Amino acid sequence: SLDYLAHARERLAAGAARAGRSLADIEVIVFFRCSIVTDYAVVRDRYQRELLTYVLAPVYQKMFARDGFGPMCTEVERLWKAGERDSALAAVTDTFTRGRLLAGTTTEIGASLDRYFEAGMDSAIIMPIPTPGDDYAEAWTGIVRDLGAWISARAPLAEAAR
Repeated sequence: SLDYLAHARERLAAGAARAGRSLADIEVIVFFRCSIVTDYAVVRDRYQRELLTYVLAPVYQKMFARDGFGPMCTEVERLWKAGERDSALAAVTDTFTRGRLLAGTTTEIGASLDRYFEAGMDSAIIMPIPTPGDDYAEAWTGIVRDLGAWISARAPLAEAAR
């Protein structure tokens, strides 16, 4: 999330300073899962199920709590331990899920990436995730093509900023 990026940059800056370096010496990279969709509901379940597994892991619970999702993690874990699997899944909120992926139109995804670059991300690793039911190879290629077009259109702006 953007909030966690700020936290990570603070930690990296402190570590770099202890090593006699600066944050400028470190490339800050963020990994994203990405689906190009006009309707988030199409990919909601897929991402909600994936993130449920992270929410149940104590190491990630600490990270998510730092972002303000501690109570959600506690509730999801309580429901899961009680055997209420569907309720546990439903307790993984859209706000939480959407803050940890790129899903939307190419324009919306580009705006999200811009926010991350503005917050101090240097590079992004983007894993294309086709929507359920799509031909995987065709959809994956489409995501790469569409994001490539966005990057190409943005490149002159990035060069001008340097």
